[in-house]
Amino acid sequence: QVMQRENLEGRPVYFVSSNTHSITHVLSGVSRRRERELTDYIRETQHPELLPELHKRERGTARGAWDNVLYSAARSWFHGSHMAKERRVRQDEEEAVGITYLEPSGPLDVGVQVIELAKLDPRWFDPRLEGLDPTSSDAVIVNINYPLGMAAYHIMSQVGAAVETILGVYILGKAATLNGRIGDIMMSNVVFDEHSGN
Repeated sequence: QVMQRENLEGRPVYFVSSNTHSITHVLSGVSRRRERELTDYIRETQHPELLPELHKRERGTARGAWDNVLYSAARSWFHGSHMAKERRVRQDEEEAVGITYLEPSGPLDVGVQVIELAKLDPRWFDPRLEGLDPTSSDAVIVNINYPLGMAAYHIMSQVGAAVETILGVYILGKAATLNGRIGDIMMSNVVFDEHSGN
């Protein structure tokens, strides 16, 4: 529906399965523009995981990227019951740079983002994307909110049937990393379909 409404039909697609908040943070600048508010929020809530990171940053001993702390703080900050207006502002900011989100409306409870690369503003990208400028691309990212198993397969098959050109498929998830540590990257070398036994 979004592809039709925004005249994006026929565009090449990068298909991504990940948390919908992850790509948005990195590409939109929504959290970076609210650094002061998010820092205040971390202090006010005495957030047990983020407050120590804030203190490390202030002492100059932080090892991780500050943007990661902002992204994490933004998730709970935006979801406060009194933040409806701020959520609408965030949505407007995202749509202004070509990021459209669709709430799940069918039998599969999976949100979808459609991201038009040419509309993105590299000035607001996460600093780790320095030098990346996708604005001359006619491609679109279709990001689905991280379904598992047959739901993921079903959505992928539907996208494959509806899209002319798929430039890449990227599956980002964390369910299998429950046995790992923060920062680990785990890649499967076997896929087992419980339904068919394949």
